[in-house]
Amino acid sequence: MTEGCFLVGQHAQRIDEIDLTIRSKAAAAIPDDQLSLCFDAQRCLTYLQQAFPDRIANGRLTAPYALYFNRLLNILRIGLTGATARPALGAKLLEHLKQEVAIREAARAKNACVRRLGLWCMGANAALLVCAMVVGLLADPTFEHPPALVYLMWLLAACMAGIWVSFVVRKVVYSFADIAVPEEDRLHPLARIVCVGLLAVAFALALSSGLVEIKIGAFDPAAWVSDVKVAVLFGFICGFNDQILAGRFGHHAQRVFG
Repeated sequence: MTEGCFLVGQHAQRIDEIDLTIRSKAAAAIPDDQLSLCFDAQRCLTYLQQAFPDRIANGRLTAPYALYFNRLLNILRIGLTGATARPALGAKLLEHLKQEVAIREAARAKNACVRRLGLWCMGANAALLVCAMVVGLLADPTFEHPPALVYLMWLLAACMAGIWVSFVVRKVVYSFADIAVPEEDRLHPLARIVCVGLLAVAFALALSSGLVEIKIGAFDPAAWVSDVKVAVLFGFICGFNDQILAGRFGHHAQRVFG
């Protein structure tokens, strides 16, 4: 055990921050294990702040952020302060805190993300179905022979459903970092559905124009322009495979330019 090189406390103005001050006598030679604990704790605090945007109310920290914040503060005091600082113990306690936060907050975090994306997908789905109905009735009041634009809207509506289902089933286990950043691309739900929707449209047009040929058994995606079942199924497949759709389309696009 070595002497602690830091002074640790709650920040005076920003109550959701930890004030870490290097002791002047220790500034020249801070042990690596204390530095490592300091950096890991700061990273942990950043994740907690991202996971709890409403962590301050009426000038006070709200639960459960206050609980985790105080635990983190005590861990830093154990590992970085005093005449006998114990950074190894602090590192173990920090890992335990991360695991506890993940266990307690994973369900809340995932369900919040699922609801948020679901609302965007549901809204886009409903808007596309209404537009398809209006366009189809204007083009053909009997709705017996709707134009290709209607099938494209049906395809996109199914794509929205596929995006949501993909998000729900793709990541079953949430880690501590996933609670704050559930998706590595960090896309807003609106940006996600617009991006995937545009890729699905591009893929569908490439199929209908003959630029890309895909056939699985008797299933021909190019028939989306006249078959509602194919349009809905292909749209759902595009949305469900949103993580690889860009790569697949890029592969076919590269073939166009040699």
